[in-house]
Amino acid sequence: MRFTLWLLLCAGAVIAVSGQQVESLDEHRFVVLPSDQGLIMVVSQPDCPLKFEDVKLLVNMKGAWIKSFKLRNQGTKPIRNYTIAAIGSDEWSSGEATNSTDYIMPGQIAPPLGPDKKVEIVPLTKALREKLKLQGPMKGIVALIVVRVEYDDGSLFEEKGYESQKEYFDKLYGSMNPSEGKAK
Repeated sequence: MRFTLWLLLCAGAVIAVSGQQVESLDEHRFVVLPSDQGLIMVVSQPDCPLKFEDVKLLVNMKGAWIKSFKLRNQGTKPIRNYTIAAIGSDEWSSGEATNSTDYIMPGQIAPPLGPDKKVEIVPLTKALREKLKLQGPMKGIVALIVVRVEYDDGSLFEEKGYESQKEYFDKLYGSMNPSEGKAK
């Protein structure tokens, strides 16, 4: 009896650890969102010193959309901080660089915003498409934009059209999901 109880406890512990390992792996596993389900685009900003590169819309194993990109300083001045946005959805800020070694120099890629996690892109199978509910009509559009850039000399780049673009996307998302007021 004691042996059976001990065996059950050990089996439960192994299953719990295995479940945690799978869940931990799933946090870092993504599929590229198919273009029939959602689009990611970059707003044209010819005078902007930051350029979006390697832009992808990913989906984690829980179905959340994740915006993936790099930012390159294509200007001629070092950048102290910046704010970017997915219009009508999220805004991110780099935070103030405390000294010149933290500036984003011309030609340099900006450090990633948020935690720098290892990401594994897995193929989108039919089973994953079903699990993540990536079927049916297109679900949305994400538009990335640079809102504001502060240079090392204190001068600024500001996107003058951002507020009206944000208002438009808020209305657009509100009409798509009137009960929620915003798209997911």
